[in-house]
Amino acid sequence: MPEVEQELARHREVFAENGLSWHLCSGFRKSQYASVKKLDPDVKSKMLQVLASRSAVSAQKSWLEVFKQFSEARTHITDQIDELDSRRNEMEVDTYVRESIRLAKDLWSIGASNSARSRLASAFSFATQPSSGVSSDAIVAVGTEYSILLTLENEHERALNDLTRIRSAALALSDQAETKIRYYRAFTTAALQAGFTVEGCAAAQKAIELLGSGMIADALRAEVAEAQFLFGQNLADAEGGVS
Repeated sequence: MPEVEQELARHREVFAENGLSWHLCSGFRKSQYASVKKLDPDVKSKMLQVLASRSAVSAQKSWLEVFKQFSEARTHITDQIDELDSRRNEMEVDTYVRESIRLAKDLWSIGASNSARSRLASAFSFATQPSSGVSSDAIVAVGTEYSILLTLENEHERALNDLTRIRSAALALSDQAETKIRYYRAFTTAALQAGFTVEGCAAAQKAIELLGSGMIADALRAEVAEAQFLFGQNLADAEGGVS
């Protein structure tokens, strides 16, 4: 249809000068008794070539548009990061850490995973320095988000090591703190994925105690059960198992 319309459009002025107008429409009609002649191989080949070419052009345009949007979004976020870093000595350390987490999540959401990882790694390193003055809640928050990203990239043991490193900060938090719950959920996934089923079960049990009932708690139970099944363990037999 596009090719037919383009061909007719080339003659629009000539048609108009001679008082001719046209409107192109298309449709399909299937007759019970109609016979269909097999499409000529050359015609079919040409048709497939046109369709393939059209698809390639469309895909190229889509890719260029996506790349343009990615570049604009990434530039916008990195500009915010540069501004944040320039003001680090002027702002509260917790604010700096939490803003770093937010910007890292923005980077991750647009597909800039390496930049997101770099930002979280930098913020985590800053927060865990003895003289940083960062609160336990902010330390646990950035450590948890960093470990989640590492887990998504299949670096399970490294994620588990970082979570273990900030365990004392997590223990210091109130049981009602969302940061603490998220920490134990992340610990559960990292430990189970790394093959440390006992530690993962213990973390899951703690997360479930903090969560109470609900869909998230049920999802944790299912995650533990799947891991124990894969490693040939029984729920009731594993130390720290979930009942």
